[in-house]
Amino acid sequence: MTLIMNAAPLAMSEYKFSYDEAKSVLVWHFIAMYAPSLFLAFFMKNLSPFRLILLGILFYLIAVLVALFSVSFWGFWVSLVLVGIGWAFSFNGGTFMLNAINSEYKLRLQGLNAISIFGANLLASSSVGFVLANGGWKVLNLISFRFIVIFLSIIFGLKKI
Repeated sequence: MTLIMNAAPLAMSEYKFSYDEAKSVLVWHFIAMYAPSLFLAFFMKNLSPFRLILLGILFYLIAVLVALFSVSFWGFWVSLVLVGIGWAFSFNGGTFMLNAINSEYKLRLQGLNAISIFGANLLASSSVGFVLANGGWKVLNLISFRFIVIFLSIIFGLKKI
């Protein structure tokens, strides 16, 4: 999410969109990140945290596909809104999953999770300029697509254990 979110305004500038258009896309992205939290209690009645994470990943996948096939204003807008919703579902699903752990190591696992998330965000934020300068928006989304596939493989691999 961080990779796409940080790259979008730069990519929109490269595609000659105005500052106001890029700002609008980011505003709606942030709304999409936090608004679903108001309704997650209703989703949790029918979905397990694992399924909520998978739903979030599905939103990420659709967002990347939209970004790969459309560099219009609405392509950026839809992609970033879907990334925001994907983040809300996957992040909160992971939080619910961590909160359900009953172990003496629960706090250590939560700390490890926080360090992992912030480390990944640091790496993503730090690499945006390099990726955009050397490959552009499409390459950045192809990289994101690969990470989604790797993450899904890990999740389903761990689920079988």
